[in-house]
Amino acid sequence: MARLELDHAGIAEVLVSDGFRAATLQAAVEVAAVARARGLRTEDGAPLPVGGARGAGHRPGGCVGGDSARRRVGMEARHGVLRRAAEQVGLDPHGLDGEDSR
Repeated sequence: MARLELDHAGIAEVLVSDGFRAATLQAAVEVAAVARARGLRTEDGAPLPVGGARGAGHRPGGCVGGDSARRRVGMEARHGVLRRAAEQVGLDPHGLDGEDSR
């Protein structure tokens, strides 16, 4: 059996590259647009706070919303808002453990 060796420095270089950042940001923007288009509201009646990350210090392509993060997490946990939006734009989202979280 062939032995697989990972080039950790090379992987890190790809993950912090401008190209990777641009691709993940574009995906986040598309997912956010689909999620917002559903017109869902939080328990207090505010529109679902979701948008693509653009500022320094954010995870590349992450969805951010400042103080409203708890509301987004709740909507994702209860309704799968971001997972469904990601699937709609052609992504294949999975849980952090590598298994499908559905």
